[in-house]
Amino acid sequence: MKSILQPIVFLILAMISLNVSAQNSEKVINLKKQKIQIHGTSTLHDWTCDVTESAIKVIADFDGAGVTTLKGATVNIPVKGIKSGKSAMDSNTYSALKMKSHPNIIFKLNAPTEGSTLKGTLTIAGTSNPVTLKADKKGNTFSGKYTFKMSEFGIEPPTAMFGTVKTGDEVTIEYSVDLDAGTEVQ
Repeated sequence: MKSILQPIVFLILAMISLNVSAQNSEKVINLKKQKIQIHGTSTLHDWTCDVTESAIKVIADFDGAGVTTLKGATVNIPVKGIKSGKSAMDSNTYSALKMKSHPNIIFKLNAPTEGSTLKGTLTIAGTSNPVTLKADKKGNTFSGKYTFKMSEFGIEPPTAMFGTVKTGDEVTIEYSVDLDAGTEVQ
């Protein structure tokens, strides 16, 4: 009787172990649904640019309820994908962001996180700075805002009309990223 029970107990333990690991699995996802905007001011009016192109890759642990831990993330925004709807403003933006020599804005998550604080490195116009983002998490959607000064990244705020219109140094990046709207990478 004892010899029959051992294999059964082992089989049950193995099944429980497989079930637990299936409930908390790591996935690598290329995201398809995100909204990123950049907000700022000028001596003429406030302005907003939409990010129309981005590549976001996330490595996360999931369980039955959703994301448990963000293990890695890379956000790559081509500067040419930042659009205001005004070609002169876009041209000034691309010049200020040094698009020819630094065509991408990049955020990389530096450490795994289980909470709403994301610590990473933000690289803009060739300058990298550590950043801490606070993200509101609802289900598998992370959203938030990050405010900084362009001068912290070596960017001179753009001007127009022979310097009579000046852009404020402070800008805010507002984001919403849906981890459910993605393609799992095998």
